[in-house]
Amino acid sequence: MFVEIDGFISILDKELSPNDRFIPFKNPYPYFEDEYEYLLSKLEDGDWTYLEIRDGNAIEIVRLENICEVLILDRGQEGTKPLAFKCGSIITFALTEQGVKDLICQMEDEDCEDTEMKYKSAAGFISNLTAKLGDNDKDLPIFEEHLGILKSKLGSDGYSFLEIFDGTQLEIVKVSNVSGSLFLERGMEETNPQTFPVGSCVKWVLTPQAVRDIICQMECCP
Repeated sequence: MFVEIDGFISILDKELSPNDRFIPFKNPYPYFEDEYEYLLSKLEDGDWTYLEIRDGNAIEIVRLENICEVLILDRGQEGTKPLAFKCGSIITFALTEQGVKDLICQMEDEDCEDTEMKYKSAAGFISNLTAKLGDNDKDLPIFEEHLGILKSKLGSDGYSFLEIFDGTQLEIVKVSNVSGSLFLERGMEETNPQTFPVGSCVKWVLTPQAVRDIICQMECCP
């Protein structure tokens, strides 16, 4: 079974060669006390997920599977190639094309809920925080021009998901247009509310929940 672990982030503890089948984790992030045990707690025997390994412009997608309580890598997924990565390279959960297909195949009727608000894509949206964002803040401090763009994408009854990232901390938030004002729901997709400094990147992201919402809102296939 495919399991999404959106918000997962770590770095390599040592170099990863193109032939390695195990990831050496190092934990600079307090909400994942032990990455290996955390991933094992999410992935039962036979379950899998997808991760992105990045070092500058070098990117590889890998499939991570729990085989008899051992996490094994299947390298070079989604058209990428097995690469060598240095210590300190970033590892994050990746929602891949195959992952989307897996989600669709696993969905059941009870996964859909009737809501008045509708999911809206904000593809291409990107901005930066213009003020500090506290972990309890519900307003999004970005440039007024960008607020207008985001409101137009959401319409009068829409919501979407954004990723906030400062180079170390990552959080997924749900942003909704409520009576013309943008409202944030913090710590979505198993991430935790964080405090972010001015300049942190804010961008639209396709999340597993967004995929479910898109499917639930579809009336039929053409």
